[in-house]
Amino acid sequence: MKFCTTCKVEKELNEFRKNKWIKCGYDGACKPCKSIEKKKWKDKNREEYLAQQREYAKNRYKENTEIERKRHKEWIANNLEKYKQSCKKSAAKSFQKYKTQRTIKAREYRENNREQVREKQREYKKNNYDKIKKSHYEYWSRYPEKYKATRAVNNAIVQGKMIRPNQCSNCLIECKPEGHHQDYNKPLEVIWLCIKCHNKEHGK
Repeated sequence: MKFCTTCKVEKELNEFRKNKWIKCGYDGACKPCKSIEKKKWKDKNREEYLAQQREYAKNRYKENTEIERKRHKEWIANNLEKYKQSCKKSAAKSFQKYKTQRTIKAREYRENNREQVREKQREYKKNNYDKIKKSHYEYWSRYPEKYKATRAVNNAIVQGKMIRPNQCSNCLIECKPEGHHQDYNKPLEVIWLCIKCHNKEHGK
């Protein structure tokens, strides 16, 4: 029997962890108390604990590369569904983490390579005409009011009843603006916006 120095309760020796550096051969605190103290330390020093775990895992992998690879393959084979779920969560986190960086880089690339991007778009449309046509049909069938309003504006421009300006009414940039409807029941009442301003308006 031995008294726990933390909870002050006398317990059996098997309730204590062995410790060769202590005279009696066992820790002063029992296993449950040790676990509670460890958990408190983890919560308080979370970043430090995770850094230690990562460093330990790296060193262990370097020292036992072949064994660790074999063990990992066996674990995947025995826990395939769990592994797939873990990969999905990791991919979702990475997507959110680098989403802004990808958007900025993609915008910069399009601005610096306008002709190449347009050529690729033309080639894609030419090679996937049926696919694009089907996608457009599915989209417009979901939003019939939007389709009717857009067609009404395009017909009015062709017939000369409406004149498309050469700049955005919001940011005043020179472009071929798009007609934005605040109410699809009034198809000829539009605000002329560039693509960026139009997307922002629909994103609100």
